Amino acid sequence: MRLKVAVLEDDGEFREEIVVPQLVKLGFDAEGFETSASLYRRMLAVPFHLLVLDLWLDGESGLDVARYLRENSTIGIV
Repeated sequence: MRLKVAVLEDDGEFREEIVVPQLVKLGFDAEGFETSASLYRRMLAVPFHLLVLDLWLDGESGLDVARYLRENSTIGIV
């Protein structure tokens, strides 16, 4: 079973052309998200094992996302 990794990064080019493809190349099942809202919606359907989190997001800060997920999930956060 491959680890399911979510990437929350608001820089679309960096997320979709560098981070997600490199994770896939390393053998992870990776999926990228631009906003915390889109990540939260997807987490209702998909059990992610790990989150690669940008701290400097537009809108909600990465620290707020980490706090919320700590209270509501068991996902690992990097």
